[in-house]
Amino acid sequence: MRSYTDEKFGFVFFYPNNWILEKENNIISVYNAENGLGALQFSIFYVGNDNQIDLKVELENFLGDYESVEVEMVNNLAYSTFDNNDRTWKYWLFQNGSSLILTSYNCEIEDKGKEDGVINQILNSFIQSSIS
Repeated sequence: MRSYTDEKFGFVFFYPNNWILEKENNIISVYNAENGLGALQFSIFYVGNDNQIDLKVELENFLGDYESVEVEMVNNLAYSTFDNNDRTWKYWLFQNGSSLILTSYNCEIEDKGKEDGVINQILNSFIQSSIS
């Protein structure tokens, strides 16, 4: 596994050695360029330490253009999974220190679930790791 550390926002996460990481401004994408089926993308927003954010409401508002989308909460993580046209989408919203992280993953419906193991591993490493 390789690690990515962001000093500006104070986090670290791990991703497979054969995956590519691209960063543009506050958006980080990781994907398997050779055999991948989708892309995992992190959008990072600075919100400060004092802000109380209702993650479920924020994600519901963000996904408001989609019909019949449900947002669930697990601990301090809001998430939603749904199909739209020919793609499966997964969204997660969580706070890491003074950063709000909107994470998305999408792939073709026929590939649904095939990369779940590695996607969950990357996401869990992000949620569980932070730097001071």
